[in-house]
Amino acid sequence: VVGDDLIDLNRDCGTASKTARRMRTELRNVAEGRKSCENEAVGYVSWLVRTVEADEEDLRWCDDLTSKIELLVQSDVISDARTNRERKRDELARKRAEKEAAKRREEEETERRRSLESAKRSTTAAPGMVWNPATREYQYRSDETMGESWRH
Repeated sequence: VVGDDLIDLNRDCGTASKTARRMRTELRNVAEGRKSCENEAVGYVSWLVRTVEADEEDLRWCDDLTSKIELLVQSDVISDARTNRERKRDELARKRAEKEAAKRREEEETERRRSLESAKRSTTAAPGMVWNPATREYQYRSDETMGESWRH
């Protein structure tokens, strides 16, 4: 009985020893991995410092820009610029409308002249034309020899 207990105890001791060695190896691997990561992180510290400095510079620039914008908003520069822009836009629209009206008047005048010339031409009869009271214009007289002469 005592011998069996000693054998079991020896077996348990061997298993515990193997487990302790395996855990020690795992712990060493974790420690080496951590050391490797820490050494690698040291290389990024200078880069991170420069990035933080650049961010601080950007923040100062943004603060400066914000203060300039606030000064512009408080001054009358924006409203003056808006008024000038609207005035120029209205003036351009007025000029465009005047040009279009002048062009329309010119076209109407040209059409009126053309109509008058056409009316002048149609008031005089050319040789072979007769006045048609129904259409109120001169028309060529139809040739009596042509047309329905075959019916006679």
